[in-house]
Amino acid sequence: MYRKPIQVHKNYTGIVKDIKTDKILGKSNISLDIDYMKIYKIKNFKSIDRINGLINIDNISYDIEGITVLNDKGNYIGATASKNGKSKYYIFLLENLNYILLGELGNDGFTKQIIAPAETKLEFDEILEKLP
Repeated sequence: MYRKPIQVHKNYTGIVKDIKTDKILGKSNISLDIDYMKIYKIKNFKSIDRINGLINIDNISYDIEGITVLNDKGNYIGATASKNGKSKYYIFLLENLNYILLGELGNDGFTKQIIAPAETKLEFDEILEKLP
């Protein structure tokens, strides 16, 4: 049973990295405007989160939908950002929305990664290691 959704507005500043060259390309501004819902599974008492709403990445808005992914190393919210029905980003939200990791899709697969909040390549790598 889903509980009543809460509205979440969150802003991030992060770093963009080119996947093919492994070079830092610059900074990115991200904002979430989502409905955040929890469902409780009675059998094992684990909560599953569900989100939907809008994500703005560098002044371009996308629809976002996601759900908790449960695994042995930890849980995170896996989501997709799409525009006009086409997926543009795969998104991982970690540690109660404190960290966001985005993989940008191009014609040949993933082209860029955006991780926030991060100011340096070291912070980028440290947050990337948090992904279960």
